[in-house]
This record gives sequence, structure tokens and C-alpha cells, in this order.
Amino acid sequence: MSENSVAIDGILEHHGVKGMKWGVRRNRSAADVSVEGKTSRLGRTKIKTKGGEGHSPHNDAVAAAVVKQKLKKSGSDTLSNEELKTLATRLNLERQVGLKKSGGNQIVEGAKFVDKFMNSPDGQTALKKIRNKAAVAATAVALA
Repeated sequence: MSENSVAIDGILEHHGVKGMKWGVRRNRSAADVSVEGKTSRLGRTKIKTKGGEGHSPHNDAVAAAVVKQKLKKSGSDTLSNEELKTLATRLNLERQVGLKKSGGNQIVEGAKFVDKFMNSPDGQTALKKIRNKAAVAATAVALA
């Protein structure tokens, strides 16, 4: 043994789970859905669709998620007319339900938020800064 080498008496231990694969969670909920397919790394495609509070996702949601992923990976040329109609219908329905959940018209809610902000002290300060910048820009244009 040379002077620079160090003797190590430690033990190599493994604290993993036998048979566990990288990137795979052990306790997957029953609501997760995975669909077999081809990917370069794991050999399968996972569709990100979940049910809530122990409910499994509906078959329509799973079908739409599969079509959405196919569209994203391969383009619209790989989809049939029926698949496109199914996806469009599902996305429209989800959008409509999202508007209903948020309490109605999002434009009106946004306008209320802006109005409330502009009447606050921070909003007034921001408005003064904008006015000053606009005045400086207008003066520069007038003098040019």
C-alpha cells in the first residue's frame, strides 16, 4: 500500500426496493391510467388522466387523452376524422365546464380585478409611472 492510498472499512449498502424501476412510483392510485405504447426510454406511454377522490377517469377522458397525445407526438395527419371530432368535442366541453366553474364570464371578472387594482394605492402609483413615461415619449417625438 502506498502512502497516498486510504483503507476503507465501510460497507456498501443498498436502500432501494428490490425490482423497483427508475421513474416508476410504488404506490400508484387506482385512478391513474397508463396506456401501452412506444417511447425511447421506458417502453410505454403514460397518459396523464386521473380521477378525483378515488374515482377512476371515465373512458371518454382516457380516449381523449390518448388522442391528444397522439396528436402532440405525430400530428393531425395521423388522426382519423372520428378521433378529431372526439377530441374537439371533449376539449369544447371541458372549456365550457371550466367557464361555468369559474363563475361565468372571465372577461367581466378580469375587468373587476383591473378596476379594483387601479383604485388601489399601488395601481395609482403604476398609473402615474405610465403617464410619466408616455409624456417623455411624446415630448421626444415632438422634438424630433
